[in-house]
Amino acid sequence: MRKPYVAGQFYPDSVEELTSMLTSFFKQTKTNLKSIAGIAPHAGYVYSGQTAAHTHAALDKADTYVIIEPDHTGAAMGGNIAYPKGKWETPLGTVKINETALETLQNVVSINEKAHAFEHSIEVHLPFLQFQNDDFEIVPIIMGDQSLESARQLGNALASLNCAVIASTDFSHYVPQALAQENDNYAIQSVLDLDEADFYRRIRERNVSTCGRGPIAAAITFAKHKTCIEGRLLDYSTSGDITGDPSVVGYASIAFI
Repeated sequence: MRKPYVAGQFYPDSVEELTSMLTSFFKQTKTNLKSIAGIAPHAGYVYSGQTAAHTHAALDKADTYVIIEPDHTGAAMGGNIAYPKGKWETPLGTVKINETALETLQNVVSINEKAHAFEHSIEVHLPFLQFQNDDFEIVPIIMGDQSLESARQLGNALASLNCAVIASTDFSHYVPQALAQENDNYAIQSVLDLDEADFYRRIRERNVSTCGRGPIAAAITFAKHKTCIEGRLLDYSTSGDITGDPSVVGYASIAFI
């Protein structure tokens, strides 16, 4: 059982408070989209929760959600690591790992429980999924290898599964608000065009500190296999919208359709 690591920090550890916050987020999110993959931020709910809710509101119902996160701690040691069999727990209950899907992905991911112990950027998405779904399974994957080749390999493998995919990422980190908006939107255009190679080129060109470039490229690759034709930018915000600080982190909600 993977116990919550950031409950009470990134999101409320009280069932009542968490449910109230999620209810508020989704009330402010209106969409008719049914997407098979999306991009959502993973900061504390007070900063990025409303933007993340746009992605989750647009996701179609699925029996399995693959959530791909970057490696913030270094625990993946340069590999792509899935969580083994068992369950993940949040204040809203437990979610089971899809072991059959793990077997399908064995050529592109390794299995390591400890690598996931102190990562936050999958965990923060689970309450959104639990709030909207009664019964589902997950495949949590850390990308320690965020090369374009690695991302494409993972996206190709995911295409063989009957699942939805969530790429967990923030965009610019700790830059002025105007610069974050300019550079993030420049990079996001390639994502909307489903062009993962150009996305990598653009973030290199502008030095955009997108932590989850690999998850994004894997989600684009998966989406194209599933005959998606475009990405839709549903929401963009920064931490500065909440804090008023001059140095901000950028957050985007994107759905692939």
